[in-house]
Amino acid sequence: MEFIEKKIKRRSPVKIKSANYKDFEINYIEMKGFFRLFFGKLFDKFEKPYYTYVDDYVVFSNKAASLLSFVEDYEQKNLLKNNAGFKDAYSYMKSSSTIFLYTDMHKFYSQLKPMMNPATWNEIQSNKDVLYSFPYWTMQVIGDNNLASLQYVMGLPSIRAGRGSCRCQR
Repeated sequence: MEFIEKKIKRRSPVKIKSANYKDFEINYIEMKGFFRLFFGKLFDKFEKPYYTYVDDYVVFSNKAASLLSFVEDYEQKNLLKNNAGFKDAYSYMKSSSTIFLYTDMHKFYSQLKPMMNPATWNEIQSNKDVLYSFPYWTMQVIGDNNLASLQYVMGLPSIRAGRGSCRCQR
């Protein structure tokens, strides 16, 4: 990202604005669709490209407020690596994968509605208790030459004492 920043600053009229927040530089690129240009359709909805650096990572957001909230959580060590459910799920996963997804159902549930058609959302609502009985859902896709394997880990604390998880592998 730093390489792209330098090229933009040197060779284009596009401006990169920066503001500091608690020793983090929050950057904004004044060009709608910038992230899509470089990173494809995955960033279609990022109309306002904000980003910051955290250790060796770039964190992207469509809103500055989200990055500020992230910085607050990061400084308070409110991170997945400190979350008991995440640690449990991650203990079942391989250390590297092509895709890794972790979902805290209690936090994610309210985000589901805009992703679904009304009929699917109604069915999801009618099964909310079942979804909430699995506090986390984790999926991992691992590529190995021409093969791919898919692994799920779902928290189910009421059935299994101790670690609080069941492992389903396909």
